[in-house]
Amino acid sequence: MRSKIINIMPFPPAYELFWNEPRPEISWNTPNGTWVGVWGKDWSELIGKEVLKSTNEFEYEVWQPDLRADRIYTHTFTNGLVRKLFPAELKKRIYGFKKNEYVVSRSLYSNLITENIGNKVMLHLNGINPGISRNVLSLTLNCPIVLQFFGKIILPLDNLIKFKKNVLSKVSDVFEHIVIRKLLNEVAFVAYCNGEDRVSLERYVNARTIVLPVGIDFDFWRRKSEKNSARKRLGLRNTSFILLSSSRLNSLKQIDRMIDVLRHFSNDFDFQYIVTGHGNHEYEEYLARLGESLIKKGKLKFVGFLPEDKLVDYYSAADLFVTTSLLEGGPISAVKAIAMEMPIFSTMTGMVAEFLSKYKAGVLVPATNYEVWEQSLKNILTGSKIETIDREWAESFFHWPNVARKYVQMYEELSANSSNNKEWN
Repeated sequence: MRSKIINIMPFPPAYELFWNEPRPEISWNTPNGTWVGVWGKDWSELIGKEVLKSTNEFEYEVWQPDLRADRIYTHTFTNGLVRKLFPAELKKRIYGFKKNEYVVSRSLYSNLITENIGNKVMLHLNGINPGISRNVLSLTLNCPIVLQFFGKIILPLDNLIKFKKNVLSKVSDVFEHIVIRKLLNEVAFVAYCNGEDRVSLERYVNARTIVLPVGIDFDFWRRKSEKNSARKRLGLRNTSFILLSSSRLNSLKQIDRMIDVLRHFSNDFDFQYIVTGHGNHEYEEYLARLGESLIKKGKLKFVGFLPEDKLVDYYSAADLFVTTSLLEGGPISAVKAIAMEMPIFSTMTGMVAEFLSKYKAGVLVPATNYEVWEQSLKNILTGSKIETIDREWAESFFHWPNVARKYVQMYEELSANSSNNKEWN
């Protein structure tokens, strides 16, 4: 019997991010007139796809709660990956003085318990926020579990050492710390993105902690054309210095702050700032209003969410990749820039920032010191030289076949230990 890996996503599909896009090819109508669907591009799906490509010793399923779903919806991809959407609902809890929403799915929990009976199952959970992952860890399941964090890890202990006027929030932090510490004892592996996260995790867990990134296809992410020809295809000016950001559009990414900085010297330099990605409708409108003067001058352009064959052209056309998050795990968008041998401007957060610092490459700026951003960008626009990270080294670390082998090795170790020990934990 092959082991089955069930990778459980904690959040419902981000339908609100695709507000101006057609529904995905894999979708179903629901009785209440809406629809549910999957795009096949979430990290859990991509990990499963690459694992199945690397080995045939496992089955792989990705489960996800869906607030629109009225029943379980299932699709099997040609590569064997099984994708399931489960009915879910929102709950509320008090944290300090605030009411926070989280997602639960009784259907997912009950099916997981049934699946675990008589089958050789391994669980791959994502994050430890209230809701799906935390509830699954609370179930009585005799199967090995890996817990993965894709973004910056913020744990209650980090908040406890900070000054807070809100006493009830402090009490909630203490309770959270106790709950999470107990739940993490159920985990065999904890996977994280960067060294900063490891420091946070080691105060919580006795489980094995490992660096386990997601990857990109380095065979695809390489320059396929000269910069000028890429600009011609995209209708961009050959003479301008082009800055590129590619991310979800939300407040943590600080695209608004970059727009504000660029407005300060928009008359002094010939540049274009290209922003790819999407967010909810209101936030996209806010960014467009903020950047209206730059848009009118042809110095700011929002191009929306792009498929990779279009996105690679923008990377090919750009002079500088810009990532300005407050908190970050990677980001993988900057790894693509490394593969394209682009210089990078980054805030000091995430795995890529750590690599840039280690190899004395790129331009690193504090996450909230916008005066430093402005001066650094002025230096770049006046010709300051920026070192890049070695592409060959990055490929050894981030190329999907190399990354997939790390996942397979982890799953093999989980499976072997599960077979040798009746009680895994």
